[in-house]
Amino acid sequence: MNSSVARVGLLSFAACLMAFACQAQYHDFNHITGRHTYKMRDYMADYSKAKAAGKNLTAFLRGEDAYSMLFSGFKYEQSFTRTDFETGETTHDTSFSMKIKPKVSFGVSSHSSRPLCDMGENAALLFNYGASFNYFKFETDSLHLGHNYHSYQILAFQMGAPMTIDYKTGCEAMLDQSKRSTFGFGVGFIPTLNYAAVNFNQSSTSFKVYPYAKVEMGFFWKICMKLRASCQLGKYNYLELDNYGTNSYETNAVKLSGGPIFALSFVVMPLAFDWEEFGWY
Repeated sequence: MNSSVARVGLLSFAACLMAFACQAQYHDFNHITGRHTYKMRDYMADYSKAKAAGKNLTAFLRGEDAYSMLFSGFKYEQSFTRTDFETGETTHDTSFSMKIKPKVSFGVSSHSSRPLCDMGENAALLFNYGASFNYFKFETDSLHLGHNYHSYQILAFQMGAPMTIDYKTGCEAMLDQSKRSTFGFGVGFIPTLNYAAVNFNQSSTSFKVYPYAKVEMGFFWKICMKLRASCQLGKYNYLELDNYGTNSYETNAVKLSGGPIFALSFVVMPLAFDWEEFGWY
């Protein structure tokens, strides 16, 4: 992808995040990038200040952090040709196409919700928004290219901004501690920035908006904990290089693609202990 397209994708993604950034004035999301700069005590201090100032606490009380196992199918493709420098004849023409599994994969995300309307005493319709980070690490087998064997390590990252309309029942719907269970589902979309690099060298970037759906259930005990199953639909082109690490008489095209991403997540709502009984916000 050329630099101008990459810049457009990055700017679009940044605009999406700025438009609905979770708890913009309250919450620091640096922790989802893996740097762990976010400290829970700072978050609690901000919450206490906001509560003392009489501010709307919806973003805090409905805040949730998710830790995910990721499941998807991936395809690695490579095409290598070498031309004789003197005669101009093709001396090597090799192509590979194989399924590949990540050696490491995980996802983390932070979300919050804004209530749209209540749907009775035990259900509500909400707008859910957040920020997510997915990580994949791949290693290829040793591949015979020309006169040599080569292996590749690919690191792929996804930074997304999921937005859904959720239907929820139970304790989370009404922020009601007297209800001990919760259930919900939601549909929407997730603007996603995909970035991948080969051997910490050449990289490619893409940006696209994908359909997104989820279903979850959980219980309240001191705090609210849930299990969530979600799916990012669509086809993903993580890496696409037309000529990786070659000279004028070689071509080496590398591509990594994948299908829908399924996630099984453990979700914690850390401030649920402060829900008031029958506390609709």
